[in-house]
Amino acid sequence: MNLQSLSLVFLATVAVGGAAWVFLYPVLSGEKQAENRRASVAKPEPAAKRQSDKTQRSRREQVENTLKDLEARHEKANKVTLSKRITQAGLDWSMQKFFIVSAVLGLVFFAIGMFAGRNFLGLLVLASAVAWVSPGGA
Repeated sequence: MNLQSLSLVFLATVAVGGAAWVFLYPVLSGEKQAENRRASVAKPEPAAKRQSDKTQRSRREQVENTLKDLEARHEKANKVTLSKRITQAGLDWSMQKFFIVSAVLGLVFFAIGMFAGRNFLGLLVLASAVAWVSPGGA
């Protein structure tokens, strides 16, 4: 057998194997069964069943919306005001005094950072954080 006939036999074998793969693979892999399952699931349902599914969905959505409303009302009712937070921190300050002290502390930290030669944007963030969180953790 020469090299040319050997290569023809090899190519014929590959061609027959490829054709067999194309036609037999779906049967052997279970892909055909999967397609049949998909087709059976995708069949149209009776109108009565679709209607009952819609009513169940609408009830479910109503319950979800009601729960969201209740949670929003609960959060609003339990929201602690700034004056209550100041009192809880043990301070007897007015809100005006609290804001003045917070602003002064923010400016002090900003000035210290500027004299230390720090980044301007970083100092703005630091000053606002100090003003927001200061004093008494309110």
